[in-house]
Amino acid sequence: MLSKNKNVKKKFPKIAVLLAAYNGEKYISEQIDSILKQKDVLIDIYISDDASTDNTKQIIKSFVDKNSNIIFLNDKRIGGPAKNFYNLIKQVDSGKYDFFALSDQDDTWPEYRLSRATETLEKKSASAYSSDVIAVSEDSQFKKIIKKSQPQKKYDHIFETPGPGCSFVFNKTFFKFLQGNLDSQAFSFPYHDWLIYALARQNQFNWIIDDAPNLFYRQHNSNFMGANYGFFSRLKRLNRILFGEYYKDLIQIYKITHNNKKHLNFLNVWFFIINFRQTRRKFRHALLMIPFLMIVSIQKNDI
Repeated sequence: MLSKNKNVKKKFPKIAVLLAAYNGEKYISEQIDSILKQKDVLIDIYISDDASTDNTKQIIKSFVDKNSNIIFLNDKRIGGPAKNFYNLIKQVDSGKYDFFALSDQDDTWPEYRLSRATETLEKKSASAYSSDVIAVSEDSQFKKIIKKSQPQKKYDHIFETPGPGCSFVFNKTFFKFLQGNLDSQAFSFPYHDWLIYALARQNQFNWIIDDAPNLFYRQHNSNFMGANYGFFSRLKRLNRILFGEYYKDLIQIYKITHNNKKHLNFLNVWFFIINFRQTRRKFRHALLMIPFLMIVSIQKNDI
């Protein structure tokens, strides 16, 4: 006996991919091609270009001319990758899609990336997804797996991201929440991946960090924030701590996620130091944060 469902086609999820571009002529064609090749999903690609000075806009327009599911939303100056993504999130019609994914201009995606992400979200009844990634060189040669799937902790969102923003996928409910909560204060925060994760966790959305690497994360000299390995990468992050940038970011993310408090009192500043183990970093790395945070906070007369 033939199955009654034999001729029933599987309903593929409809996904809006939000791609932020700037001077990406070297890699953006390969990335768009990899998005168009995604299996078992229906996609539209929304692209915002932050006033590129190379041939990026021309490349995007050539894709738009050939693909009805690619929409070029902006080619005016916005002011950096975070604001570019915030602007994209605000503009896309949430009612048309089941899921929403962020994309950098210079990575490449395996063809199962979006289907795996959406299946994981549904299986785990989660609102947002990120994953470990495979760092590759400019010529797409393997470098290493970037591990971000360490167990989540109560306050880890105050201290760090769940992986690069280019690995993020959201369901409709969380995406609509984001659209309603990206206010002027949020727009001023320079790390969209960190901010989005913090807003999700602080507001009790379930976030899944997949331990299966699910995209090829290209590393090159033009990365805004690349993978955290190698001498110069670690030196850059150490300088952020020593010169107070990381401390400033901690204060700002705390204010955004705690009802826009205008001032942190003595006890709230100590919150960062007391809860240093609430990061997903290795214990020795987390421990090293304490003296640096204390020195910077003393310099700023916060303790």
